[in-house]
Amino acid sequence: MERFYDPVEGTIRFLGEDVRFLGRDAVRTHLAYVEQDAPALSGTVRENLLPGSHKATDEECVEALRLSNLLPTSVSPEVFLDTEIGENGVLLSGGERQRLAIARALLSKAATRIFSTPARCIRSSWSTNNSTGCHEPVLGVTRSSRVQSAVLA
Repeated sequence: MERFYDPVEGTIRFLGEDVRFLGRDAVRTHLAYVEQDAPALSGTVRENLLPGSHKATDEECVEALRLSNLLPTSVSPEVFLDTEIGENGVLLSGGERQRLAIARALLSKAATRIFSTPARCIRSSWSTNNSTGCHEPVLGVTRSSRVQSAVLA
């Protein structure tokens, strides 16, 4: 789906079109990918969220953090947004880095969000804890060598 490779057999349809006929940039603008070992940048929580949406307001960032279950109750949201997370996010656990990547994906407002299998497990744990839920298309990625069909759920 991310167009690293084109299919050898069959077709992958995205937004109703065969991905081979869509430009890579066109496809990637509609995707948000949360990988198992989610990267984090040096800097603040806010600086790590903004690559998802450069125009995101503080309120939108706080809401994305709340939906990803990363908003702490011990400090105000404004203070948390300015919290330094260290070189490559070293001050965050692996799960917190994934939740930060999930918040970044939520801010991107991408048509489809792809979660690696472990990140998808985190997603299911936080989606049961939030009252609004996540109803946008989500595709879980496994290490299967061949996918014959996929349904966005």
